[in-house]
Amino acid sequence: MDVERVYVLGAGAIGARMAVAALDAGWPVTLLLKSAESLRTFERSNGIEFDVAREQRIVRPDAEIAHSGTAPLGRLLIAVKAQQTRSALSSIRHRLSPSSRIVFLQNGMGVVEWVEDLLPPGATVVLGTTTEAVWRRGPFSLVHAARGETWFGPAPDRPGDPDSAQPLLNAPGLKAGWDPDIRERLWLKLAMNCAINPLTALLGCRNGVLAAADSAALLDPICREAEIVLTAEGIPYATPLVDQARALACETGANRSSMLQDVLTGRQTEIEHITGYLVDRAAQLGIPVPFNAFLLQAMRIRQASVADDPSA
Repeated sequence: MDVERVYVLGAGAIGARMAVAALDAGWPVTLLLKSAESLRTFERSNGIEFDVAREQRIVRPDAEIAHSGTAPLGRLLIAVKAQQTRSALSSIRHRLSPSSRIVFLQNGMGVVEWVEDLLPPGATVVLGTTTEAVWRRGPFSLVHAARGETWFGPAPDRPGDPDSAQPLLNAPGLKAGWDPDIRERLWLKLAMNCAINPLTALLGCRNGVLAAADSAALLDPICREAEIVLTAEGIPYATPLVDQARALACETGANRSSMLQDVLTGRQTEIEHITGYLVDRAAQLGIPVPFNAFLLQAMRIRQASVADDPSA
């Protein structure tokens, strides 16, 4: 098995950023693309255009169509949007084995449980979360806006170890680490996404709007509900979530959230794996979360209206 090659499923902003990081760390990398059209676009681009501090370079991983490849996937990084995971993973299921090392680096929670039946028994599964600020200027053209932190840890009830994330743990230019209790970081990231993403998507605004004082009335009830769920889950937080959310909105003020970008382009969003996960978990715990439940339903209606609008 070609265990030393890193395969990246999902060549969006984060997937392509991590492909660059693994290449910089000296690992061979192959992008697993969804179609022949995507492969042609990549070939015309001659690689990934990576812009850091206004210095541009071209990074050249290999690439192939995901479903047409046959080589076993020893090391796999899954970076597709959460809602796309099942179909994307199904396309490469035949290339996975119990010795595969699989890393999920996505927004939201509950994805591994959702695709459990597609994962080989015994395969190593690792979860990741990142605050790297990177956006796409175009297909395979990245702008690195700010350096964040990237953390990995074992998935629940699955074997997992730092070696599975090794291509990224020591990558130059990437501040990465291993956390054996990654669950806490995942929950805190989920809470911030619950606060910012649905509101920006529904309001059609950049993140910075939520940093304004008059936005506290919107953020506060969402964050208070999330705090109750986090407490029930045993997840500590040193600062009130509403303060964290406003600080994050200020730091990323010029950014459009990924959920807003999906709405604007008529794509399905990650709402079911972000707010939907919080609402479902709250229901299991017997905790009422009416504000988050409202946002979930509003986003479902918003998505449906975009899908029904031929001009969108």
